[in-house]
Amino acid sequence: MYKIITLLKRQFIAHTVSIIFLLIGFIVSILLISIGTNAVLGLKQAAIMKENATPQNALAMTYAFSKKSSFDDHLEIIKNISVNSGVMVGNHSLYFNEDKSKYPLTAIFFQKESKWTYPYYDGRYFKTDEIDQGASVILIGKNLLGLTHKRDGIKYLDIEGKEYKVTGLIGVKDQYTTWDSRILMPLTSVPESTRSEIETSGCTMILYNDEKLPMDDFNTLKDKILQVDKDAMIMAEELNPGSENIIINLFAQKDSLVIFTLLVYVIALINLVNITSYWINDRRYEIGVRKAFGHTNIQVAMMLFSEMFLVLLTGCIIALVLHVLLNQILSSMLDYPSTVTYVNWLTAIIFTMASSLAATIIPIVKSMKIQPIEIIRK
Repeated sequence: MYKIITLLKRQFIAHTVSIIFLLIGFIVSILLISIGTNAVLGLKQAAIMKENATPQNALAMTYAFSKKSSFDDHLEIIKNISVNSGVMVGNHSLYFNEDKSKYPLTAIFFQKESKWTYPYYDGRYFKTDEIDQGASVILIGKNLLGLTHKRDGIKYLDIEGKEYKVTGLIGVKDQYTTWDSRILMPLTSVPESTRSEIETSGCTMILYNDEKLPMDDFNTLKDKILQVDKDAMIMAEELNPGSENIIINLFAQKDSLVIFTLLVYVIALINLVNITSYWINDRRYEIGVRKAFGHTNIQVAMMLFSEMFLVLLTGCIIALVLHVLLNQILSSMLDYPSTVTYVNWLTAIIFTMASSLAATIIPIVKSMKIQPIEIIRK
């Protein structure tokens, strides 16, 4: 192994450009396959989760007053929904001084406990009396657990100077989901910052019903809104589970998943073939010299395979570090959970290694035809 590493070091000095290109080629191929398959499987999982977490009978509704209003005006309007209906008010976020991160907030309101609930796996959901009385209770994603504190065995989270009791965890146990950083709380107990946002910008919400599409509730709310402000802006459309995000919906299809994965593999393979061909072609003179000094074709082939393996190993380490960094950046920018899974990573390494060896066979076969006369031509 020491001899191989020493040989590779000498080759790097002698063929710096081609070795760098080969290393970059391996890194790009590994990242293409690993990130590509990781992203596709993540989108497929998100599509399934989104469909399971969306009410079947729901309307996406938005309204805003043309004049100044109070939070109580909005709350009194929403309280007119029927017994079997519920509301999820979204498009709001909370910030915490501890890590200065943004956490999406969804405010919940219903008249009685619904058949449908936000997905949770620990603790319990909200009770009707907690919604009515504006109790300081919340459900949180697992990413917020580090911001909580315990008292008498119960978790609490401080929000804008007020202590909220954590009644459960939303999301899916032992899996990364889009809800891991989300906060749920009763609409009647949202903090002052959220109340001010609603007073200023109005409400964006999902109106759902256990039994049918809540058109009656929409018409009731519409009438109440126009009673407060006849010039209010009101919009609504049926919410179709899984259709909100075209990309997520696309990758819920098995055929699309296969096609995209194959496309990533083909691009990675083309990249590997081109880069290995360039690398070996750059070694023609050296191969001619070695043959002039008695090296056999087998010895030359083993030397090339050994060097390529070490370059690939170096590329794997660098690509792993880059993948972890890229995941952190993209997760923060897109607010989308992503993680490096060992299955996708091993798949990328095995495919790249096998493809590299296969891609090197043809150039190496060609190198066997190189004769010492190449020295004279050089």
